[in-house]
Amino acid sequence: MIYQKIKGNYIHKSAVIDWKNLIIGKGNKIGPYVVIGGDAQHPRKKNNGKILIGDNNIINEYCNIHRPTNNKKKTIIGNYNYIMNSTTIDHDCCLENNIVLSSNVV
Repeated sequence: MIYQKIKGNYIHKSAVIDWKNLIIGKGNKIGPYVVIGGDAQHPRKKNNGKILIGDNNIINEYCNIHRPTNNKKKTIIGNYNYIMNSTTIDHDCCLENNIVLSSNVV
């Protein structure tokens, strides 16, 4: 089986997820080689805080979602978003609901 059902979500077995810094809803599909919880790409700030992902999102292959830069900030993905391959959602970003991000968006 390529996808595993974890916490009510379908997660590809090659996805790399920092579960201790992720709060996730249900019905999400996380594709191959997705990285969730990688270090914030910031030259002077450290990684602190959580990533929040709502319900029913599709996150396609090779996407990156980075942790926020401090405990008062969050990296957030709302509900019903479609994130195409090779997209990066950087630290402290907030996606609302029903968004489509094309391939290679940063």
